[in-house]
Amino acid sequence: MNLASVVKTLVTVIEELKIPYFVGGSMASYVRGIPRATNDIDVVIELTPRRVDLVASALGPDWYFDGEMARQSLQHNRAFNLIHMLSSHRFDFFPAYTDFHAFELKRATREALRFRQWSGITGMLIVNRDLDFDYLQVWAQSLGVVDLLARAVKLAIEPT
Repeated sequence: MNLASVVKTLVTVIEELKIPYFVGGSMASYVRGIPRATNDIDVVIELTPRRVDLVASALGPDWYFDGEMARQSLQHNRAFNLIHMLSSHRFDFFPAYTDFHAFELKRATREALRFRQWSGITGMLIVNRDLDFDYLQVWAQSLGVVDLLARAVKLAIEPT
């Protein structure tokens, strides 16, 4: 499973349980600013110890989520993590417990990754002029995205 699918799974669970949250750290930097390397995804969340089991149950067996550790961490306002076992993607949960967190949660907005994904594609084309374009063309045709590849190549060659 790729990162986008894993994030979508987690976000869907959190939203279905109506738990306030926002994604921060390098993922937020990726979406709203300058991309930076990351090994995890930071989530500020208004999770109560009583709701931990609901999250664990909704995520299911594909996730490592130590409910007891999470409850203890929440009681002491400390971070804890979840790991998607099939992909090894790690999510660091930071409990929202200050007035600052409350304001951040109110101000948080949803951002689509599409623009950044597109700029990532064109960025790869700009930086890696020695890509195997024949290979890209074969797969673009097979996947029905020849027009998108052509547009990305044009943008990479003639950036606006």
